[in-house]
Amino acid sequence: ILLFSIIATRKMKDVPGPLQNIAEMAVGGLLNFFAGVLGEKKARHYFPMLGSFFVLIIVCNYSGLIPGSGDLFTVPTSVLTVTAALSTISFVAIQSSGIKKRGLGKYLGTFFKPFAFLFPILILEQFTRPLSMALRLYGNIYGEELAAETLFELFPAGLPIVMHILSLLFCFIQAMVFTMLLAVFDLVLTGLHGPYIGHSPRSDYFDIRSKGFDAELETDLVISFSGSTVADGNSTFFSCDLNEFLC
Repeated sequence: ILLFSIIATRKMKDVPGPLQNIAEMAVGGLLNFFAGVLGEKKARHYFPMLGSFFVLIIVCNYSGLIPGSGDLFTVPTSVLTVTAALSTISFVAIQSSGIKKRGLGKYLGTFFKPFAFLFPILILEQFTRPLSMALRLYGNIYGEELAAETLFELFPAGLPIVMHILSLLFCFIQAMVFTMLLAVFDLVLTGLHGPYIGHSPRSDYFDIRSKGFDAELETDLVISFSGSTVADGNSTFFSCDLNEFLC
C-alpha cells in the first residue's frame, strides 16, 4: 500500500497518469462518501484516520482471495484479536475526538442526558460499540472464508469461482460498514445534536442562542418547528418552515 502511494504520487501532474488517476479516484470517492456522513469540513479533518482504516481493512479482506490463503497464511480480519485491536484503536480515537471537541466537562455531561439514571446504560453503550464492530467484522469475514473453503471441498470447480467473485463485493462492503460506523459514532460524540431532521452534507455547524430559545442547528435544514420568544414582557409566537435555512 505504501509503495503504491509513493509511486502514484511521486511526480504529480496536471494530466494524471494511470497510477495517479487511480489514486485520485480512490481518494476522491472515499472523501465524497465520508462527506455524505460527516459533512465536507469534518470529512476532510477525519479522512486520514477513516481512510487508513478503510484501506487497511479492505486489503486484509482481499488477501483471502490470494491462492494459498488459509493454508499458507490466515486472513487478518478473520482473526478476532485483529478486529478487536482495530476496534480498540477506533474506540480511543472516537473518545479522544469527543473530549477534544466538547471539552471534558461537557463530554462527561452527555452521559447524564436526557436523564441521569441512564448514566450506566450510556457508559455501557460506549464499550459495546467497539465490541460489536469487532465481532461483526470478524464474524462476517471468518464466515465468508469458512463458506468458501467448504464449497471448494464439495465443488472443486465452478462454484468456488463464483464465490470469489461475490467475495470482492462482500469484502468491500465489510470495510465500508466498519468505517461508516466509525464515522457515525464520531459524529454523535463530537456534538452534532439538536432538533434537526436531515441536513445537507455541505452544512456548517453553528449555535443559536436567544431569549426563550436554545437550539443547535445546521445550515441547509429541512425542518419545521414552533416556539415562542419573550421580548419586553410580550410573548411572540412563531412557526417556521426552515428550507435551505442560511445564517
